[in-house]
Amino acid sequence: MYLPPYSPELNIIEILWRFIKYHWIEMSVFQSYTNLKDYVQRILSEYGTKRVIDFSLFEKKFYPLVIKN
Repeated sequence: MYLPPYSPELNIIEILWRFIKYHWIEMSVFQSYTNLKDYVQRILSEYGTKRVIDFSLFEKKFYPLVIKN
């Protein structure tokens, strides 16, 4: 399968970062580097348990966002 040189929509890390940046992160976190770093580490530690991206829904043009309570 051919992949173009830059294809963020096909790169799982790019998709994960997009969800962190646009859906899961709070604006107040950007006040300092330490806050940002700690928050991103917490999100990554919660990924798979509290935070999940359902990649199968991408074929249906959804932005799947699931946060387990």
